Amino acid sequence: MKLKLKLSLVLFFFFFFFFFCFASVDADAIKRKKRKKRKQNQNNILLLLTDDQDIILGSFNTKKYMPILHKEIKEYGITFEQGALTHVPICCPSRSSILTGKYLHSQPEGSMAINNSITGNCYGQQWKSNLEKNSTFAVYAQQAGYTTFYAGKYLNQYHYNSSDPMESIPNGWDYWYGLEGNSRYYNYSIVEYDEHSSKMMNGLPKQHKHADKYPYDYLPLVLQNYTLDKLASLPEPWLAVIAWPTPHGPFTPEPKYDKDYPNVIPPGNDMPNYNATTDSMESKHWLLRQLGIITNHTANQIDDIYRNRLRSLKTVDNHIGKIIDLLKSTSSKKKKKKKKNKDEDEDDESTSSSSSSSSSSSSSSSTSSSTSVLDRTVIIYTSDNGFQFGQHRLAIDKVRNVT
Repeated sequence: MKLKLKLSLVLFFFFFFFFFCFASVDADAIKRKKRKKRKQNQNNILLLLTDDQDIILGSFNTKKYMPILHKEIKEYGITFEQGALTHVPICCPSRSSILTGKYLHSQPEGSMAINNSITGNCYGQQWKSNLEKNSTFAVYAQQAGYTTFYAGKYLNQYHYNSSDPMESIPNGWDYWYGLEGNSRYYNYSIVEYDEHSSKMMNGLPKQHKHADKYPYDYLPLVLQNYTLDKLASLPEPWLAVIAWPTPHGPFTPEPKYDKDYPNVIPPGNDMPNYNATTDSMESKHWLLRQLGIITNHTANQIDDIYRNRLRSLKTVDNHIGKIIDLLKSTSSKKKKKKKKNKDEDEDDESTSSSSSSSSSSSSSSSTSSSTSVLDRTVIIYTSDNGFQFGQHRLAIDKVRNVT
């Protein structure tokens, strides 16, 4: 089912969902950094985040290219065709908006990331000491009693702090498995933190350095192994984020998929302004007017990269299938409340029909019913921003189109 919503309505829904879940948090509670008691009747939240996955060019055609995601999530859910938080097609600004629910223009100068550099506040000091410390949804969720979990790409300039390892862990996260720097598939470092794990030396974060051996170092598979190991045992309710580098450059699929889609090409001439005409370019900014036409050689390179992006998403799709299977097979026990007496029910009925119906559905004694964790989990799948191939003669670039 698809809904065509205006940007403001989508934005309202996104914020309403998260802040409804964490509505019991007040400013004083955040300042005290005191976690509230977990409420077992709260749903878990799973945010699945890809990097540069596009709509117009077709990689969000899940039925064709991500069949597991399509069958297990999209067919049961709602698709919002206009992304609410992708207002700048650059990784770090988009991700800082996703993490905080804030737009760049609505914040004091220097508080939000404006580009992918430290000086642009991508993991700069202003970000770390202000918004990351006090205003990400992880902070609100943790204060509301959620167990919080992050695995994958964070911000492009994120790095391990060897002089003060605990400063490497953004505020609000109980479990942390963050990629240092920008998207990579091999030759990278991961910062891990879990205060309950015996692997943590003296309770401090640990830095894992990976090389270029497949499958041991292939980042999407490393994330798969870590998340499948941890998700089943997270104390509920939990908020988990899995952020793949995929399908961001260097566009590296698993070797077993590197021959798939041999004849697939981007939509090309069907796209608005693909390899724009000279007359069309004359009306554009002077910088764009410097671009020449896309040659056959460049078009062939675009085709190769396009296929590799789709191939790399196969690993994400398989990972999602394994997550769904795990959550289905993991039991979540929920205690039912004792049924109130007749007088109490009548009092409730006079004040709230919802409390009455809730009471009538309870058992007469305190029992427990077993459901799967999937039954209690809200799943959101999106990307930080989109991508383009050849529009306005720009061979490879980012765009805002994201669902």
